[in-house]
Amino acid sequence: MRNRARRAHQEPPLSTFARFVLLVTTSTGAACSFDLPITKETGTSPSPEEDPPICDGELQASEATVDAPFDADGDGAYDANNPDCLTAWDAAHLDCDDHDPAVKPGATEVCNGVDDDCDGTVDVGAIGAATWFPDADRDSFGDPTGATVACASPPGATDQAGDCDDGNGAIHPDAAEVCNGVDDDCDTLVDDDDDSVDLSSAGTTYADGDGDGFGDPDAPVTACDPGPGTVADATDCDDSNGTIHPGAAETWYDGVDADCSGGSDYDADGDGADAEGHGGTDCDDTDPAVTTGCGPSSICFSSNATGTPSGSTMGGPELTLGMQFVPTAPMTVTAIEVYTGDASGTNTIGVWSHDAGANAPDAVLRDGTWAMVSSPSWQGATLTTPLALTPGTTYWIGWEPVNGALASLASAGTDLTYRGSFDGGASWNGPYSGPWMFRVSCAP
Repeated sequence: MRNRARRAHQEPPLSTFARFVLLVTTSTGAACSFDLPITKETGTSPSPEEDPPICDGELQASEATVDAPFDADGDGAYDANNPDCLTAWDAAHLDCDDHDPAVKPGATEVCNGVDDDCDGTVDVGAIGAATWFPDADRDSFGDPTGATVACASPPGATDQAGDCDDGNGAIHPDAAEVCNGVDDDCDTLVDDDDDSVDLSSAGTTYADGDGDGFGDPDAPVTACDPGPGTVADATDCDDSNGTIHPGAAETWYDGVDADCSGGSDYDADGDGADAEGHGGTDCDDTDPAVTTGCGPSSICFSSNATGTPSGSTMGGPELTLGMQFVPTAPMTVTAIEVYTGDASGTNTIGVWSHDAGANAPDAVLRDGTWAMVSSPSWQGATLTTPLALTPGTTYWIGWEPVNGALASLASAGTDLTYRGSFDGGASWNGPYSGPWMFRVSCAP
């Protein structure tokens, strides 16, 4: 086998010229002659058939340079489609396209759909090729771990990397970070840790400082994870007191809106008018049909006792006095007074129900308290709320004086049924005719 390495260029030896004469007879019979020069490598007269061009790495007489006829594009590489060239030359000198001087072994591969460097591949490793990334979820961002360099995009690929979950089209660098426990925008930060999180996707909760399950409407917390100490409710009207919240038991007339209803604590029937005795005009705070315009209370019932009170006649720290009465007409009791003195302290007075079997007071229906003054006078309390009484029903006025102070009369103008208790109403003595003076005020 001939040496496949390209041989150094050799100049052909000086040729010896011979003259051949070609005689041509014309139609008139005249003869013409032409001189034809020939070239040969040796001093002998060659025949062209004896030294034809051949791709063999040798300089033939018919070749200007070695294998010149087999390098049609003059790029120094020989036609790979000629079997003799394949035998004579190695791959580094074989031209896969002998008609394009830009195509040959060692040429620069560029993105043009051509095997420029004759390595058997097209555009592989080409200058200007792009890097492509598989985009399985079709969100235009690819998996950076599967990079491919190519002139054209492979099927299902993109030139943008950065997808941290190529199986979910909603997750990619251009996605909005939302509250879902996922790194939506592939910046390695999740939810509240990402300053770009869209808080419109977060629920709003409210601080619950007193732990009653109701939140402070003035302390909203907007976060993906609000943490402990917050609740969804925003209806607490006092977040520093766990006994104050919607649904809490309401104690009327203590100045506290315990159930956060927003209404006045002095309007138990919710009719918009505060009760008499608490700065309002409602003479019956148990009936929403009775609101303003009741007018001042007036004396509607009394003991009818006359005379001048004289000293104390009964006493004891557990003393409770009861006086029985039956209203003959509708009345709404607003206050009860007694004529008393000679002591000081908090007294309680009110209306009690009737125990028919014992003919004695049964249970407190409504009462009020006042601070007694020692000077004998009419003193008493406004009931916590007015109490409507039913005509023909037996009731009792119940009075619990402090220190047993009782201003009495030597005689009463009207004998009424009185009873007394020294054990807080657990048992009663009497009945007897009582001397003490009282009067009941009612709403008109």
